[in-house]
Amino acid sequence: EAIRATNPFAILVEEASEVLEPLLYACIGPSTLKFEMIGDHLQLSPSVMQKFDFERNNRINVSMFERLIRAPKDHAVPNGVLGIQRRMRRDVCDLTREYYKDIVAIEDHELTLTRTL
Repeated sequence: EAIRATNPFAILVEEASEVLEPLLYACIGPSTLKFEMIGDHLQLSPSVMQKFDFERNNRINVSMFERLIRAPKDHAVPNGVLGIQRRMRRDVCDLTREYYKDIVAIEDHELTLTRTL
């Protein structure tokens, strides 16, 4: 209610793959013109504590974010993948490159070359 009461023009959802879909719908109001979800649809999924069977049977353990990314081409939504990382040292990022190789070739920003522990 608090979010809808502000009549937001835009809503930005960080770590969107972890948010339950009903919570996202509850934020959207008549004033909302822009709705952006940020995150990694391959990471953590939404969860209802101690309700594993309910989650699995009702597919609420698959986020709206993941469903939109994986939607059929005739229902596709604009999406993209960041290809340059600025957070990790190169040797730390090397641990993740194999996991994402079919999606994107991760490049290291020059800032990462000077990172130390």
